[in-house]
Amino acid sequence: MVKIVSFTPLPEGILRALISSVYNVDVKVVVINEFDEDAIVEAVRDAEIVIGDYTFKIPITERGGEYREVLKGEGVRHVVTG
Repeated sequence: MVKIVSFTPLPEGILRALISSVYNVDVKVVVINEFDEDAIVEAVRDAEIVIGDYTFKIPITERGGEYREVLKGEGVRHVVTG
């Protein structure tokens, strides 16, 4: 199973359909709807894919990025540091 954490304002069902239409895998989608740093750290910890918020309403902070265990690479455009 692939775990995806999304900060985008897209519903879980749309994200699941998009990923499932390309890859034949079971997908667990966790949608972050509000900024709660502890919840973000916990959600990102074992995620294989993290999709940032293109509206920039929910930041991925340095702390949120520190605790990822599974991500093999990252493309960070903006991380809030202070």
